[in-house]
Amino acid sequence: MLSVRDGGIAMGMGVFQVGAGLILYTLGSRSLPAAELALLSLAEVLLGPLWVWLFVGETATLNTLTGGAVLLAAIAGNALSGKRRKPPPITSR
Repeated sequence: MLSVRDGGIAMGMGVFQVGAGLILYTLGSRSLPAAELALLSLAEVLLGPLWVWLFVGETATLNTLTGGAVLLAAIAGNALSGKRRKPPPITSR
């Protein structure tokens, strides 16, 4: 049976954690290329095991750590490269 407290927590997470994250992602999609957005969205996959380790104490396997390191290197490399595509000029007719 779901308690009122647990239901409130689940609803709050749905509205604020998921909802706010998607709103910010959508706003960011106006100024970032799709490839960068896809790469940044993978940060959730990277940080998931970290949160579980910090708050629950679950340990990660070597494969999980290796995959996270590859993903972190890709995100950092993309951020440090500074190569951003300039948006096409807006033409008025």
